[in-house]
Amino acid sequence: MCGVPALPGEMCLPTSFSICEFDCVLWQGLSLASRSSLSKSEWRQGSIVPHALFLIGELPSHLTSESSLVLVSHSCDVTNASYEREPWVEIVAAQPAPRRDGRYTHGKNPRKFNFEAIENNERHAFEIDIHSKFRSARQILERGSPDTSVRLEASTIREMASWVAKRYSRPAFPTAFNERITPRIKQRLEGLLELNGIDVKHIFIALNTFEELASEQAYEAQLRLVLFSDVRGNEASETRATLLVAKLQEILNQCSGITVYDAIWETEAEFTLEDLNHTTPWDFEYLSGDLE
Repeated sequence: MCGVPALPGEMCLPTSFSICEFDCVLWQGLSLASRSSLSKSEWRQGSIVPHALFLIGELPSHLTSESSLVLVSHSCDVTNASYEREPWVEIVAAQPAPRRDGRYTHGKNPRKFNFEAIENNERHAFEIDIHSKFRSARQILERGSPDTSVRLEASTIREMASWVAKRYSRPAFPTAFNERITPRIKQRLEGLLELNGIDVKHIFIALNTFEELASEQAYEAQLRLVLFSDVRGNEASETRATLLVAKLQEILNQCSGITVYDAIWETEAEFTLEDLNHTTPWDFEYLSGDLE
């Protein structure tokens, strides 16, 4: 039954529907050339696009056959009823990785994303470079179905989407603060997190100021590591986290002009919105940006 009275010449709309459902309703009024049938397909954010759907010249030349092509566009955009409103989808190329790398897990680095996916019923490590992202005509998806031999878990898809979006909204620390972390210190921090950072979901820093300070003035900082909730209660994981945060504090305090007066770890269940309001995400870019 129609819930919203229609004006002459208009479609009658229901009283309650989602944005995706609204697009499907509008599909009735679209021209044949702009209609999409993808709303009834299996395509969603996180789907793997088979290489075979692309004709010669439609894929970036640097991609290899080993690349898994992951849809990162929102599901409602992927299945939109109109090719005029949503002509493109965005895709990232995931490459097989030798192992999980704690420097790049959970979106800690804005340029590389290391994750696990299920390939042929086995867990494998993959890595994405943000510069592998490209857009493709959405109509290509009409040529076939997703590759189901590789599957991403829902939590990984959410992390990946946040990682792509964060590139445009991440905070910037003072140049004077970044320059006080010397290349030698960065290398030590990199090595520490590469081996021990897989459980670290976020790194936050609270600075006494975001002003550009003179060399004789010190930045005072609190370091906060946020880990997965299942770390709490696991004796081995708790010990590893305690040693990690203590070592990070020790190394950072070797930087001239930086004093880390407190360093703690806590789980994502313990880190509050108030904590978020008083700290700033410290992307791994600030450690590895000039080393990659």
